[in-house]
Amino acid sequence: LDDWPWEVRIHSFGHCELSVNGEPVRFSRKTQKKPVQLIRALVAMGGSDVPETRIIEALWPDAEADAAHTAFDTTLHRLRKLFSNDIIVHSEGRLSLDRRRVWTDVWAFEQLIQRLNEGAAGLDLKPRRELLERALTLYRGHFLMEEMDSAWALPMREKLRTAFLQSLEDFGRLLEEQREWEPAIRWYRRGLELDMLAEQFYQRIMFCYAATDRKADAVEAYRQCYRVLLASLNVEPSARTKQLYKSIQ
Repeated sequence: LDDWPWEVRIHSFGHCELSVNGEPVRFSRKTQKKPVQLIRALVAMGGSDVPETRIIEALWPDAEADAAHTAFDTTLHRLRKLFSNDIIVHSEGRLSLDRRRVWTDVWAFEQLIQRLNEGAAGLDLKPRRELLERALTLYRGHFLMEEMDSAWALPMREKLRTAFLQSLEDFGRLLEEQREWEPAIRWYRRGLELDMLAEQFYQRIMFCYAATDRKADAVEAYRQCYRVLLASLNVEPSARTKQLYKSIQ
């Protein structure tokens, strides 16, 4: 429940934000990076029953075993003092966030996506749109932007990104089936606002424009795709996108 008075809230989409009892946690200059990284890593690894060895390997990869374990114990102790409460359960070599007291946007987002997937066949457009709107509100940017260079954050980032983009594309295609071309284009544009490299959205926008005989707009969508991919990744659009472009021409 998003509106429940959770003791601790952890926002991980875009930039990480932590709050306790509704008050943002402010980190002083004396606060070292590792305690904050530890809770980020815990969320990135699922937040429940995470082996401490996995976190140690992620955050202290070059340290000797004894030194790494000592650093982990010290960091966990400092993190618990930072929050002034025992939100992290440490038992039998595993770490978990206390789900009775902690809310994370990742858990909330995953629940919304699960509801979308489970109800895909039975939900009408309106409730599906409402669920996706709530997911969009949570997905303020890719997971843990501060940890773009951290390998341990990549699996969760890609998992959430894929789930988000797929759900948005599925809804757009549902609108296409209803021949609601303009609403579909708007949804695909919203996807590009969050991930300008999502080539499938350019494809769907081109298709929707072509379906409404707006070929000039479809061509411009292709050119935008070409410019973005070339500037960002130094690659051209895929063969599928090029074939769609040729068929429109």
